Amino acid sequence: MFPVLGRRHFIGGALAAGALGVGRVAASLPHMAEPLEQLERRFGGRLGVAALRLDSDVPRATSYDGLGYQRPEFFYVICYGEAGRFAFCSSFKLSLAALVLSGAEKGEWRLDEKLRFGKDDVLFHSPALQARLGRRAISIEEAAEAVQKLSDNGAANLLMRRIGGFDRVNQFWWSLGDPISRLDDYETALNRVPLGSVRNSTTPLAMAGNLMKLFRQGALSPAVAAKLKGWMHDTTTGKNRLRAGLPADWWAGDKTGTGTPADIPGTYVDLAWVEPPKLPPFAIAAFYQPPKPTPDGDSHAEEVLAQVGRIVAQAIMSQGK
Repeated sequence: MFPVLGRRHFIGGALAAGALGVGRVAASLPHMAEPLEQLERRFGGRLGVAALRLDSDVPRATSYDGLGYQRPEFFYVICYGEAGRFAFCSSFKLSLAALVLSGAEKGEWRLDEKLRFGKDDVLFHSPALQARLGRRAISIEEAAEAVQKLSDNGAANLLMRRIGGFDRVNQFWWSLGDPISRLDDYETALNRVPLGSVRNSTTPLAMAGNLMKLFRQGALSPAVAAKLKGWMHDTTTGKNRLRAGLPADWWAGDKTGTGTPADIPGTYVDLAWVEPPKLPPFAIAAFYQPPKPTPDGDSHAEEVLAQVGRIVAQAIMSQGK
């Protein structure tokens, strides 16, 4: 059974954090989050953002995992709606790529192993499989790179079936200390998440925490982390989202997700790892749900996420080291 983390749980965790001597950090959050609240009010819909970093020389806020455990690990740069549930859409593929690379390093499978597929496996938006349809095979490494860089849907399903199903991704999240995120379906069914459902969903706080675990706290080996960050940096699907709002000289890599059902509001996602010059690296998880269904795409969604990038960058620069 997967627990649900609500805003009232986070408030309880924040109060507990104050009791642990990190109340100064928690107390700064409402003021820091005001620009995000104004952004949500301007465009409507629902916005969720968590930006985290880990520093040895600043107080650390206490995250609350929904099971009653307090984890004094992360410094909250800025958060808003961080405990609300959202569909993750294709952004889960970052975790899938991390799992695949890490599993290969541990000898669970070989990156050069070929995955056979047929025409029926080439789903909507499967450019890497489409390009290889003539030979009907793709290597595990090629598939992992395609799910990250191209968000290839068919390649994601091939990988999940090879490693033991979508529940293997859930196990990976649990290994990172994330009992909140849950994957229940294959592509492309996972993109339709009605409001209130916990299926195929996560929270901004959970996903930002996962990025911290992967790239800052040793869940991945240096070699695997470097390869995955390189793929994230080369990914172009998010060029108009969070990265568009960051300073040009800040190194960044990301993974996007987009779901646009015809009958319910969709979700626009961007997960980014950012390494500013002379400042600690940090994670951003941003989710935006427009106020109404937009099956043909929402003209403002990427602008909202770019504005989130600018707001987080300003918060980072104001806090300094």
